[in-house]
Amino acid sequence: MLKNKIMKNCQFVVGIDVSKKTLDICLLVLFNAADCHYYHTTNSLKGYLRLLTWLKARKVSLKEGLFLLEHTGIYSLIVCLFLKKQSLNYSLIPGVVLKKSLGICRGKSDKKDAYAIARYGYLYREDINLQILKEDQILKLQILFSQRKRFVSALKALLSPVKEMEEMGMEDLAKQAIQNQQIVVAELKTAIKKAETQMLNLIEEDVELNKQYNLCTSIPGVGMQLATYLLIVTHAFSRFSDSRKLASYAGVAPFPYQSGTSIKGKNKTSPMGDKALKALLHMGALNVIQHDNQIKIYYTRKRAEGKNAMLVLNAVKNKLLARVLATVNRGTPFVQLAQHIS
Repeated sequence: MLKNKIMKNCQFVVGIDVSKKTLDICLLVLFNAADCHYYHTTNSLKGYLRLLTWLKARKVSLKEGLFLLEHTGIYSLIVCLFLKKQSLNYSLIPGVVLKKSLGICRGKSDKKDAYAIARYGYLYREDINLQILKEDQILKLQILFSQRKRFVSALKALLSPVKEMEEMGMEDLAKQAIQNQQIVVAELKTAIKKAETQMLNLIEEDVELNKQYNLCTSIPGVGMQLATYLLIVTHAFSRFSDSRKLASYAGVAPFPYQSGTSIKGKNKTSPMGDKALKALLHMGALNVIQHDNQIKIYYTRKRAEGKNAMLVLNAVKNKLLARVLATVNRGTPFVQLAQHIS
């Protein structure tokens, strides 16, 4: 697995606020935070080249800087592809991390957001991991995964009303609806399978991605969709060093809720998290309970002890992520042990 470096000795930070058509840039020269410059350009190849020209005019060495972007999906990954080709140091930060680091803010603008990103890099430059993954492959995977998700949503939107009509005893209308949309339904099912095939082909083209995918799917409960999405959100497992951090990102890690001696609430998960990953983990947890005897025994025992079903299910999600990280880090397929887990 590729390892991230930590940018400790950079001379400047460039915060980039990315939108579909434009980039707002803030340059902060380290050891002189008052030395702050702003720039605005287009989100295109010409705009990226103009940015480098503008930075050179500020008399900074491009190789000694850190380019920091908020993770905005496709648009930010395209910028990362350019920075990678230029062999420049860059990193992505989740939007929720940036938002929480700002504290109380009044008003919002792209210029202000660019400064906030640069300031975050200035303050936490020694803790920021650089991105070193092949973003072009992750970008393609993300596009195909999102495309498949839209196909599935469209298919569900067509089939759900038919099921409701059947449940309400309207068989004639249900049959008519099936006939009217059978061609579209068939096309959507074909499109879903095609997107899945394209994702698998893309993964197989890269030795590292293919190895990690096979390691993930060797674990009971981890199917194609969960394994693929884990590759995307973890950037081939380069963004998270342990399962606790990944569980926190997914919104399944329990945190304490207490203060002093009067407030002692139960541990609970945070509403912040990747809802798509959480949903896939939920399906994976239900699956592993049915097909993994070790997890099934654990789930049954905890329920017999009076534990809430969702609480135990959440623990299974955490165990699933722990298995994934351990298997990928070890580099060998998952092996089921005979002993019970607590």
